[in-house]
Amino acid sequence: MAPAMSARAVTYSGGVMWQPPSGAPSYGSPYAHAIRLQLSTDSNGALLASSERYSGNGMPVYRSTDSGRTWTQISTVHDQVNSWNTIQLEPVMYELPQAVGSFPAGTIIAAGDLG
Repeated sequence: MAPAMSARAVTYSGGVMWQPPSGAPSYGSPYAHAIRLQLSTDSNGALLASSERYSGNGMPVYRSTDSGRTWTQISTVHDQVNSWNTIQLEPVMYELPQAVGSFPAGTIIAAGDLG
């Protein structure tokens, strides 16, 4: 059974995950989603985040190790079945709280809709 997880608020100002390029559509980057890692022992406390991006180049994944003050893009998730390369809508990441099949607790699952 997974350990109980508690929530706590972190207050800061100034963290920018991504800045749209000049001339980008005015709707920016909606549907931002972040998780704080709790079961990936070497990365506990780090934040992973993504948001919708209408570029057709996959779902970007960002990491922060200072509670969101600074961000670094660490990966891009691409379609692994059809090679459509357009995963961009409603991105979500989930850290498995316990082993599921061959995936150990702490495995990060990422998904999004095709655009």
